[in-house]
Amino acid sequence: MAKMAAAMASPARLKMLEFLADGVARSATDLAILADVQANTATTHLQVLMKVDLIKVKKQGRYRFFQIRDEVVGDMLEV
Repeated sequence: MAKMAAAMASPARLKMLEFLADGVARSATDLAILADVQANTATTHLQVLMKVDLIKVKKQGRYRFFQIRDEVVGDMLEV
């Protein structure tokens, strides 16, 4: 739980999680735009979130889409 909290401590990562909380899978590019960060920065943030199992990645062809891992994370953001 401490690792998850540390991962959510970044404002950009928290924004990304908030955008993913609706259950819609989004690309790293979309999340970068929504969180107002550069694409390479978004990729780094997404790797941190995946490492602590807050999000998962779905591959569709050459594209990767990120999605919140389960409803608990959405509940945590509402608190």
